[in-house]
Amino acid sequence: NYRFRPSFAKYLGIRGPKFILAGGESSLNSSYTALIEENTEILWLHQLDYDKYLQEIALPGKVLNKAVFLDAMMFSHPDLLDFNKRAQDKKEAYYVKLKNMFKLIEDCLGYEVEIAAHPRARYDKQNNPYCNYLIRENETVSAIRESRVVIAHNSTAINYAVLFNKPVIFLSSNVMTGAFKSDIYAIAALLGKDVIKMEKLESIDWDVQLKVNHDLYNKYKSMYIKTEGSPNLPFWQIVADKLKEL
Repeated sequence: NYRFRPSFAKYLGIRGPKFILAGGESSLNSSYTALIEENTEILWLHQLDYDKYLQEIALPGKVLNKAVFLDAMMFSHPDLLDFNKRAQDKKEAYYVKLKNMFKLIEDCLGYEVEIAAHPRARYDKQNNPYCNYLIRENETVSAIRESRVVIAHNSTAINYAVLFNKPVIFLSSNVMTGAFKSDIYAIAALLGKDVIKMEKLESIDWDVQLKVNHDLYNKYKSMYIKTEGSPNLPFWQIVADKLKEL
């Protein structure tokens, strides 16, 4: 029962909220819901990614023969400093394997591969591990919309692949930590996908890789992005309209 879970909060003098702003269904699987009282109202919204999705579909666009890789800033992400220090000797091998995968996709599927740069990445001619591949900065949403397929590890931008119903090719590598790989397999399982190990690129079933399980995509959307039936409006507009009712 989302609306009321008995807790000790009221005995501590903690007043329950009048509203809970919730995104997907899983957003209520959190400890803060212990503060919900019988009169607390849940205002179903969505993840902020959905606002960017709404902005994107309002613009003209078309699907091109492209595949987009969701850059993970491997070996440079500030949240992975310990891994970065320990695994620098594996950096070159990782990008060689990654570019071998890109070449395979280009040869087998005929799609040009582009890179959707991580929002925190800053690549230039001296600091570009992707060599001649086009890097698109701050264009992840439109790059996914235009693509035929999305290539990823465990990026949160996979939300956009789900919203645009794009097949996702999940990649892992022996250079990754166990926790990082576990995240990849967990997300892939939610979408009904297997994971390709970049050390084993033989016998890939491309028909399987390009399939979308629409039932699982819809379930993922409802759980983690936007519940079915919630307003198809920007996040701020839903909240503003509710406040006007007070």
